[in-house]
Amino acid sequence: MGIIAKAKRIAAGLISLSVLAAGLPAGMVSGAEGAAYLEPYAKAPYEETCDVFTLTVNGKPVDVVKYFDSRYSYAHLAYEGTATFAVTLQSGEAITDYDISPHSYNLNDAAVAEGDTLTFALTQSEARYLVIEIHTASGQLRNLAIAADPQDTEAAPVPDGEKVVDITKAPYNADNTGGTNVTEILQKAVDDMGAKGGGTVYVPEGVYQFTYIDFLENNSNVTLYLDAGAVLRGSSNRDDYEWNGSGSGNIQGRRNILFQGGVKNVAIKGRGMIDANSTVLVEPKPGQKPTGWDDYRKGIFDAFSENGQQPDGITLEGITVKDATGWTFNLNDSKNITITHLKMLNDDDFVHSDGYDICACENVLVDWCFGYTGDDVFCAKGSSADYPLKNVTFRNGVAYASGGAGCKIGVQSRSDASNILFENIDVIQGYRGFSVSHDEGPAVWEDIRFIDIRTEKLHVANPSDTGQYRAAPFVIWTLQRDGEIGTVSGVEVTRCTIEDTAGLKGIIRGETANGKPGTISNIDVTDLVMDGQSITHDNYLRKVSVGANVENLTFANTEIIEPAYTVYEAETAVFTDGASAVEADTCSAGWKVGSLGGDTNGACTFREVYANMAGRYTIMVYYNTYVQRSFYVTVNDQEPVELVCEGNGVDWTTLSAVPMTVRLEKGVNTIRFDNPTGAFAPDLDKIEIDNVSLDPPAVPGVVYLSDLDWVSATSGWEGHDPQRDVSIDGNPLRIRMAANDTREFAKGIGAHAVSEIVIDVSGLACERFQCYVAPDVEATASGR
Repeated sequence: MGIIAKAKRIAAGLISLSVLAAGLPAGMVSGAEGAAYLEPYAKAPYEETCDVFTLTVNGKPVDVVKYFDSRYSYAHLAYEGTATFAVTLQSGEAITDYDISPHSYNLNDAAVAEGDTLTFALTQSEARYLVIEIHTASGQLRNLAIAADPQDTEAAPVPDGEKVVDITKAPYNADNTGGTNVTEILQKAVDDMGAKGGGTVYVPEGVYQFTYIDFLENNSNVTLYLDAGAVLRGSSNRDDYEWNGSGSGNIQGRRNILFQGGVKNVAIKGRGMIDANSTVLVEPKPGQKPTGWDDYRKGIFDAFSENGQQPDGITLEGITVKDATGWTFNLNDSKNITITHLKMLNDDDFVHSDGYDICACENVLVDWCFGYTGDDVFCAKGSSADYPLKNVTFRNGVAYASGGAGCKIGVQSRSDASNILFENIDVIQGYRGFSVSHDEGPAVWEDIRFIDIRTEKLHVANPSDTGQYRAAPFVIWTLQRDGEIGTVSGVEVTRCTIEDTAGLKGIIRGETANGKPGTISNIDVTDLVMDGQSITHDNYLRKVSVGANVENLTFANTEIIEPAYTVYEAETAVFTDGASAVEADTCSAGWKVGSLGGDTNGACTFREVYANMAGRYTIMVYYNTYVQRSFYVTVNDQEPVELVCEGNGVDWTTLSAVPMTVRLEKGVNTIRFDNPTGAFAPDLDKIEIDNVSLDPPAVPGVVYLSDLDWVSATSGWEGHDPQRDVSIDGNPLRIRMAANDTREFAKGIGAHAVSEIVIDVSGLACERFQCYVAPDVEATASGR
């Protein structure tokens, strides 16, 4: 049997195995000690057992449940000490590769995959969450989520008929089989406890069909306790709910749990579950599967003020919540909220299935929580001009999102906001790692901090998306809407990492509305690492796009990870025909080369550009220009290529950067920058050339068509020939394999419309020909 020690990356055709585990790395499995306490939680009677894999913890079986038409599965347990987890594929296939997230735990070196079983050890601490992705020879299987909580040291309440009532006992006698709707019974118990000045409604193991529970002012000081095995399951009858809006994705319902008005000191606790059962209510568009843009969607928790009175003192602790098709949490206008050890599980196909949305609230703590969903996970929103958004902390969490940000403030920006903290959070997947998205309103935001946010991979459904749907490693911006715009000041980004930017840049910029600038000011970035590189004052434009209305942006480093590129300063190159070096405070080393192009075609030539192998390389070109200008770039004896450089629209000294791809020969190369058209080129600060070629390593027996001589080649785009290893427009080869499947290829041919390329392969003795043909990502169609 083969034994795999570790994996370094995620490739196509992976099993995606999500593990929500409370613990820290415990070293090699062989050295793990037994758990001091272990309690697997049983699945609900209506839930279907997973048929993909099994789970044991210290040799004890744990139920694995299939969710959302097998999109992923889920298991839940509690333990203390150190436990050994073993995930076995029921197919018996061998595991060929794996990757355990969060990478901050460094578990890949300790875990062992042998045959069809992956084994690893975790030592309990506070609740922590992991995602494991497994690769087999046959391709992708389904996801598995495992919630491994610490032991619940708070004893379950003991019913006494007075301050603690059992919902299944007289006078309530609630049906615990899920066969009848017990909404009125649950509400009466909550009302009864409120009338006594407070108390606990105890819900023992069982399934309880319900629609709504309201916590109003007369329900203050009431706790709803869901014991392990207790499930509040939303009714599957659409007529049981209240709906608003009209058609075309606008019909949405109120959420299952409501906190409203002057209610104070209420809680929902325990190791039970609230299953909103929302996906069965959705009405998809004809001929389509549900996507989150459909009618009859709803979330789980609502909170609102009423007549100037705010909910004050809401505690949610330990429970699992699942199957929201709208915002899971929509907590508005409230104070003193604590949410801890919550597990939130939604169908990640649904956009708008946000996780922990805190809207115009103050004094909020979301701690040791997990979110698996299709939209933003940890999110603060300025939804109301009547109430501020302040003193909100998200920390010690893990986010897994297919179409949203891991950590975000926005997009609603009608509330002034201050003291918003995101700290020690692993974003395993998201379309952004962290985001300040001041998109909708005139509010003033200040004191926003992202500390120790670790983003592993970006989910980029469509690189052409703009505005609030634009994917990026991070965003700090203001956008105007309906002529309104606000400002952001005092943003701290400290020790944040983005492991894989997917070729995208972070964005910092402010728009202007009706002459008012949406200024972004006083941004302090310290020890930011992107794609394994430290982002410094000298190189940040490689990875960060900085636009208008940005003031006092600083990059600092307490340590620097060596760059994976080589810097060539323009003033050290050879400049001719009128080009000259001039001092420039905004440029690296304080110099740049100007007077490039023009009547004399001034030129700057780098004569000793080294490559350790022949191939395509990325060059980052740093320049100054107020208006759009072009370089013409000549590599060795190749034809010149025009490199269009956008103007910054601010001044002639602001530094900008643009990437381009060039083909270098092994050893020493020459690269010339000029503009032979008679127009001036931008001023040139420096170039940075990646040390590693974009070309894949040679595979014995594999020949790429782009490396062969072509008998002839024509395209349907007049004046543009088919291109080798780039799109016909010069961009990377990113093609749309299907509606939500975009892939980038290092090798290939870029063509346009009706094209013909003739290649003689008669001398190759080929046994198999493989070809992907699909539209460029910039096209709106999809297909092959």
